[in-house]
Amino acid sequence: MESACQIIGGYKLIALDLEGFDFRKFGKISTIQIATADTGYQFVFDIITLSGNPSQLSDILKNDKIMKLMFDCRNDSAALLTEYGIHLNGIIDLQLKEIMQRTDSTDEARRRLHGPLYHRNVEGNPAMYTDVIRLSSLLFLLKEYGVSGYETKEVVSGKFKGDDHY
Repeated sequence: MESACQIIGGYKLIALDLEGFDFRKFGKISTIQIATADTGYQFVFDIITLSGNPSQLSDILKNDKIMKLMFDCRNDSAALLTEYGIHLNGIIDLQLKEIMQRTDSTDEARRRLHGPLYHRNVEGNPAMYTDVIRLSSLLFLLKEYGVSGYETKEVVSGKFKGDDHY
């Protein structure tokens, strides 16, 4: 763990993701994944095996000089704060970056809302929805931008069913 933290601490940019159980309520972080782009290091820290204590990663997670690429960091950052008192710093949230890059016209933006808000609501009172922005999932964006070669959580999960180590 210490040598991994030393390696990670030498980077100015990392990718970060957390997995866990029921982050929205009283869930627990199970793994923290960190990757580097240029050398391709990939680390998976099993927080459960570490007795539920990611304190050795705390300096990295709090360090605003190490930029952390994440996608929709809301639940991850809330879980770190709630469970361990760790304030994430130096976040680049790719979900928000994607929203900032959008060049949708008003009509296109409204069309994005049709799924979650239903056609009749949006079209029935369009002025009410002028400043409403739909957050897109990573899977949706991968499809929208034509990225292929990825597997959904369901597909990956299915591959591990029956594996006693999963």
